[in-house]
Amino acid sequence: MFKSKQSAIELFKIQENYTSATLERFSDSALNKSPVDGFRSVVELAVHCIFVRESSLASILGDDSMIHDLKLRYPDGESVKALTVEGILESHKSSFGTFYIGLERIDWNHLDIPFRTHFGNSSCARNYLTLILQEEIHHRGQMILISRLSGLIPPDAPYAEIAALGVEQG
Repeated sequence: MFKSKQSAIELFKIQENYTSATLERFSDSALNKSPVDGFRSVVELAVHCIFVRESSLASILGDDSMIHDLKLRYPDGESVKALTVEGILESHKSSFGTFYIGLERIDWNHLDIPFRTHFGNSSCARNYLTLILQEEIHHRGQMILISRLSGLIPPDAPYAEIAALGVEQG
């Protein structure tokens, strides 16, 4: 899936833009609505994606400085409910900016070399990058479901852009 660093960056940028376009569909008041009890709200899903992206990158690089200040500002998770669409979009964009800087630091020749993670297990950079991508897609899908249940029209999926990168879809 990650043929080169540049193609990975392009793929993540497509995902970043698609998630941003999805988030832009919501009003501030709709960010905290959940379709059913026990289901995360849009803002909680977006913040979760940021946490996964940053903690995974920190594990790959062994560098906690790659963790965005969102976790420091909202350690309890409750404060995120005060975020606006503009605020979550800013955090989303900033987190991806940090992610791209970290991505540049990854040695692409060592994507499959195992390392010991913060959690004590063994993994490799390719697994973590795949996890980041899967989490973004999965939770954006949940955001799209919430948008449809709220009567909003989600953005068109970027199938052509992804296909142009040579990524298999299915």
